[in-house]
Amino acid sequence: MLARSAVDGIVAALRERASDSHEALLTPQLEIIYEYAPKNGPKALDFNLIHESVWRHWDGDRHLPVRVGLAEFLDLVTATAAQWLPQHQQGPQFTVIGFTLMYDEPLTVPTDHVPGDGFIVPAPTRVLVAVDVDGRSYQLMRGVGPMAAFVQVDAPVTPPLGPVRDPGIHDRQATLSALAQLVAVVPRTQPDDGAEEVGGGAEEVGSDELVLGELVTVVGDRWDDDERNQLWVVVDNFFDYTIAVLGGNGYHWAKIPRGELTPVAPEWIRRVIRGDRTYGYVGADSIEPVLLEDEFFRRELGYELTRVYRLAGQVLRVRVHRQAEPEQSRAEAQVLNPTGGFTLIAATPPADWHAATPPTADSGAPLHPIAGQLLRRAVRILTPPADPTTKRAGS
Repeated sequence: MLARSAVDGIVAALRERASDSHEALLTPQLEIIYEYAPKNGPKALDFNLIHESVWRHWDGDRHLPVRVGLAEFLDLVTATAAQWLPQHQQGPQFTVIGFTLMYDEPLTVPTDHVPGDGFIVPAPTRVLVAVDVDGRSYQLMRGVGPMAAFVQVDAPVTPPLGPVRDPGIHDRQATLSALAQLVAVVPRTQPDDGAEEVGGGAEEVGSDELVLGELVTVVGDRWDDDERNQLWVVVDNFFDYTIAVLGGNGYHWAKIPRGELTPVAPEWIRRVIRGDRTYGYVGADSIEPVLLEDEFFRRELGYELTRVYRLAGQVLRVRVHRQAEPEQSRAEAQVLNPTGGFTLIAATPPADWHAATPPTADSGAPLHPIAGQLLRRAVRILTPPADPTTKRAGS
């Protein structure tokens, strides 16, 4: 049974998402809701957005169109849930407690409508629904006005399915039913809050033990900012832990409890000058962007280039979306949040590039210069300054 704080957290998250972006959604957006229970600290909710580049590969036999509709999307995620859902179970401190789905209802426009006949095309209605592991359903619709402030939460019931005249109601019922099916196949191997701890609450032997020579960072009030940022090495683990600054003068800090040490495995390390004018080392992941995905999509009124990179330990997405109208076009660089979703770090206004690109294209070539410029800006933002003392860890 979920705590009231978890239910309130889902409601708050739906309200936040409803007020985020007013851009039209090209495809439905599915999120997994995790409850994160750290060893030290209160529980928190973690929402993990499943990117389109991921779910398009769930069923290789399907030939999905460029723009996937709601019905086809729901069929895809439910038919393949037993395969993809176990792969999204994170560490033992994360428990799947539900799912959310966001989509835009299709616009209702008279079939005899012609431009100039006085008919005002309505704004799309943003729909957000969720189902938790207790069976509660959550619904929010954002149209014109302050509707996004209200989230309808229903007690655990089986969403009714049957003939419904209103297509909007039918779509919401179908979505709730699909999310309920996902809840039903949540892996049963998830952590159980009531499970007995090994050794009467003691830490499991070997599960979290540090070894000699392991690199760590430190946390806690006893450490200053320089000490928390630099790398340390474990030199003794007989009585608590003894650590020394990596590349330091050999001085040892003894009797450090395990809770103040975080193991790290940087691919690269970089020498820095600390506040006391001495040298230390910090982790610095590769400063060269590694291209993971390069996709081109033709849209109903334009086209889009999306590139995903691994850069400085983060996932970077560069997306250039050209629509017929400049105000509907976007050129953005975003980084993936640890809790799901993306954060904007750089953007190029459509006024700087829209007029120089063709209205249609068979490849992403017209958008390559804009994407390249965004990538260079992201590299400057995310990577540390060049330093001749940067070297490969272990070299």
